[in-house]
Amino acid sequence: MPRLLRVWKVKAESKVQFFIWTLIQNRLWTADRLQRRGWEHQATCCACDQVLESANHIILGCPFAKEVWYLMANQFSNAAAVALQSSSVNTWWDKTFKLKQKGVLLDECTGAAYVAWNLWNERNRQIFQNQQRSAAGICSLIRDELGLLKEAWE
Repeated sequence: MPRLLRVWKVKAESKVQFFIWTLIQNRLWTADRLQRRGWEHQATCCACDQVLESANHIILGCPFAKEVWYLMANQFSNAAAVALQSSSVNTWWDKTFKLKQKGVLLDECTGAAYVAWNLWNERNRQIFQNQQRSAAGICSLIRDELGLLKEAWE
């Protein structure tokens, strides 16, 4: 099944599915894309202020993202291991989708999608609202969202 079609098989809210679909096409408005267009922007990652912001960095490479993935490993150990070993969003998604379990609502693939979604939301919160949560705070949000998703699907 083509990579883009797999997105719609993940048990997640449509906004999360659409985010993943946009992410794997490298269509998020990150600093690397803004720079190519000559638009004003903060060039470095707002979480670590170390490297040029890109989708790969926000979801997989940033020390903050790695901390979130590490903290989520107790709930989604395989998905976290894939994320911590991947350097490309497309490689990450291909490997993560293989973790999808038929008939299991909150499988590793769903968990990974919500981690990525919340990392993106945290980036936006820092840029547009000048607010920052801790990695543990992000993990709490992820668990809350997954709990609500589980209730809605049951």
